[in-house]
Formats: sequence, C-alpha cells, structure tokens
Amino acid sequence: KLYGFNALAPASTTFRLPEVVSDEGRLEKGAAFGEAVEEKPPGHNDWPTYRGNVARSGSTGQKL
Repeated sequence: KLYGFNALAPASTTFRLPEVVSDEGRLEKGAAFGEAVEEKPPGHNDWPTYRGNVARSGSTGQKL
C-alpha cells in the first residue's frame, strides 16, 4: 500500500543525477537556529493546519 501523495514513473533515460553534489547552495544555519520558540495555544478562530490532520477534519467555528 502507498499512503500520502506519491508519484510513480519509469526511470528517465535522458536525465542523470550527478555523482557528487557540491555543498554550494545548501542550507545555512542562521542566527536564530536552535533557539526555542515560544509556544502559543491556538485561538478559537485559528485553523491549526490547512486540513487539520490526515483525516481532513480541520474546521473552524468562525463564520466565513
């Protein structure tokens, strides 16, 4: 079984990945990296995520 969003296709005959990938352009840790973030409980008008969870039960009591 496959869960989530998946894309399956045959291997490309024209595109090849490079043997070695350089470190240029990779993620750089900024000044705030590793600092704790103050957590805030969600308000009654908030949508915690787009669909709420994998059951897509996200909703809000706020009138649209």
